[in-house]
Amino acid sequence: MTEYSPLRDLSRRTVVKSAAWSVPVIAAAVATPLAAASETAPEANYAEVTATANPKVGTNPNFKIQGQYTDGANYVDGALKAGTLVTFTFANGATAASYSGLSGLTFVSGDPAGGGPVIFQVTATTSNQVKVTFNNVAPVGGTITAEVLGGTGTATITA
Repeated sequence: MTEYSPLRDLSRRTVVKSAAWSVPVIAAAVATPLAAASETAPEANYAEVTATANPKVGTNPNFKIQGQYTDGANYVDGALKAGTLVTFTFANGATAASYSGLSGLTFVSGDPAGGGPVIFQVTATTSNQVKVTFNNVAPVGGTITAEVLGGTGTATITA
């Protein structure tokens, strides 16, 4: 016949130690789905810069800048981070009477009437385009080039 032996009683200390170890495991299991669901767009490391193609002397070329990142094969819209600087360089005698139509940018420094460079800063992180217009550009053959995060776009002024 088998003799009955009672199970050993669990001490309060053993129960507390086990509970303490289970809390981090439960917390990690709960936190993971929350983090996965709140994925944010990656920061831009490349910028698509477009400009009015061949603006005529005296016209107002627009520059539109869209943040993008690359996955190695494709460019995907991303975010232009607040604080990013956008530099416009004027070459071959190019000037502009002024700038206008700022969208998502604030002026930092420079003088387009003096031939630049002119620097703007992105005001808030955005996945939308930021824009600027240079007014009354001159002369023929002059160029205005925008550069941000390695992307460039150029407007060459024509007659």
